[in-house]
Amino acid sequence: MPILTSSTPDQIVFKPSDHAKALTSRDAGSHARDALLDLHARTPAGTVIRIVIDDEELLTPSFVDEFFGRVVSRLGLETFRARFIIDPSTDENRIFINKVVRNRLLLDHGRIAG
Repeated sequence: MPILTSSTPDQIVFKPSDHAKALTSRDAGSHARDALLDLHARTPAGTVIRIVIDDEELLTPSFVDEFFGRVVSRLGLETFRARFIIDPSTDENRIFINKVVRNRLLLDHGRIAG
């Protein structure tokens, strides 16, 4: 069973690497996404889920789209921002994740809106 550690009573840490051997494929992104959405469904509304990407983890566009992009697309940008914090480990990862999520929202909804 994957490790989920609680930082505070109002925050849970979720590490995609606990649900995928490498953060490099759509399949890995799908498994991690399903685990995140399950956690989201089981967590009280006031609890923030902190998604932590470790420094040594390599991210690919396929993984980021399947994991982050599809979660944001499904829940909506405003809901995602209210419930999740992304700790991407580097500024490069933050920029990369934002670009991939923006592309997913444009593909699915034709716009970037909450």
